[in-house]
Amino acid sequence: MRDYVGRDITSVIAQYGPPTYEFDMPDGRRAFQWERLETHHVPETTIYEEKSNRRRTRGSSITLGGHVEEEVCFYTMYAEPGPADSWRVVGFEKPRLECT
Repeated sequence: MRDYVGRDITSVIAQYGPPTYEFDMPDGRRAFQWERLETHHVPETTIYEEKSNRRRTRGSSITLGGHVEEEVCFYTMYAEPGPADSWRVVGFEKPRLECT
């Protein structure tokens, strides 16, 4: 994202498509946000515990996971007005750590 600072917002749009959201900030900048749905598979894990005594062996197990998690991530670029109705990227905000 750092490589886009100083460039026109159209270079970001050309790479990632049109933003999902676009809104004006109180200080005159405009925020451009791209929303991305990330999917993670949590693998199934089985834990087995065995207990033995002189006569018999007993065991128990528990299974965890085996599902899909979805995370909505927002990538935000901030831009200032430029010449001829253009917007020049002046900063960005990284998504949460859970996002890749």
